[in-house]
Amino acid sequence: MLEVGIAWISAAEVWSPRKISSRHLIVEEHVDLRNGRYVADNKENFNFGTSELVPMAALAGVIIQALEGITAGCDRTYLIGHSIHHDVHWLEGLGIDLDRLALTTCDIGKAHQGKKGHLQLTRLAAIMDHHGINQANLHNAANDAYYSLEVGLRMMEVEDELRYGELERDGLLL
Repeated sequence: MLEVGIAWISAAEVWSPRKISSRHLIVEEHVDLRNGRYVADNKENFNFGTSELVPMAALAGVIIQALEGITAGCDRTYLIGHSIHHDVHWLEGLGIDLDRLALTTCDIGKAHQGKKGHLQLTRLAAIMDHHGINQANLHNAANDAYYSLEVGLRMMEVEDELRYGELERDGLLL
């Protein structure tokens, strides 16, 4: 593991104007390791704050502390990501009990795939393009987390517009 990205938003900030918070954790022992063979190397290009160096031995604790802070006092918390089952499996491998944190997972990749009837998972960049969301420096874990959350929020807006817009047009809402 080279890096971890976490992005979150409180329920009060879901609708415009949004304030998404994020953290970029770089594993200290792997700071010199690079992507680049199969995906772009953007580890040093975090768009939304300052990256943090974290020793591998402390990584699970830092993630748990962050998730506990995010979920504290919440009735419902969603873990949103693109192809998120990989992240869930990795977090569980670190010993992080997602059930204890009462996280509900939402996979924007599968949601988009199902909505469009695609046979294969669509790349995050293509989903962002579909929703008109600008992007920079994908393949930085924290940027990917931020953008995945942005896509998830946009998908909710589209569904709300479709569902409630029809109700308003039909005179069913006051």
